[in-house]
Amino acid sequence: MLDDVFPVPARALIRQGGRACFYRLVNTSPLLIQVQSGTKIVMADDKALRLEAGAYGLLPDYRPLTMENIPKAPQKYQTLALPVPRQLFEEAYIRMGSIAVPSRPVPAGTSDLPEEAAALFDYCCQPGNLTRLPGAIAKARLIELITWFALGGAVLGQCQSPRLEDRLRQMIESDLCGRRAEDGRSEKYCCDKTHAVFLRLITPENYRHRASASAPLRSTSAPIRSKRSEPPRTWRGLTPNRSLNRAAN
Repeated sequence: MLDDVFPVPARALIRQGGRACFYRLVNTSPLLIQVQSGTKIVMADDKALRLEAGAYGLLPDYRPLTMENIPKAPQKYQTLALPVPRQLFEEAYIRMGSIAVPSRPVPAGTSDLPEEAAALFDYCCQPGNLTRLPGAIAKARLIELITWFALGGAVLGQCQSPRLEDRLRQMIESDLCGRRAEDGRSEKYCCDKTHAVFLRLITPENYRHRASASAPLRSTSAPIRSKRSEPPRTWRGLTPNRSLNRAAN
């Protein structure tokens, strides 16, 4: 680990054989991405960012985005994404000094990155490269990569206070990633989730076992009464039907 605050990021490789569109996709950390084949279109605030094969970009955290991934035959759509903690972006911009940070986080593309920056991105995305480095060196590599992206025009906007939904999303993702790491699956679970996926994660299977484990056991011998068999409640000596009839008269 870089230290207790900055865990080593794990890259995500996204492949799709068909055209797909996602709505209200939310990242729990900023993403540095490269579209390796196909086309990616990202919408935010009615503005579209189009990234063709070979292009690099920055996707913000805690911002609902509409994304469309379009493969180009005969190849599949493929994008490489590297989640980086927001704190490293802020530290990199402080070191740069003269960088203009947008007031809101929006998707941004970069102009052509130099070969050194492209090689550094590939290095950071290779599994195990950052974990083999001392924490201070790994952190410096990521800050250097953020700086290259910023010089190319991809600057992360100022942080907006995450909503309760976003905080829950981050807690669930951290928990699921931890479970996968315990099972020996070190690849990042899912750095971005749609609103529908988030709702599935906070409902039945993922957390039902915890609720059932902590809930007191009910006796199975207790009689079960149907609500239909219960007599209607009275109010001041009148049943609901008689009350309604009297009010109508």
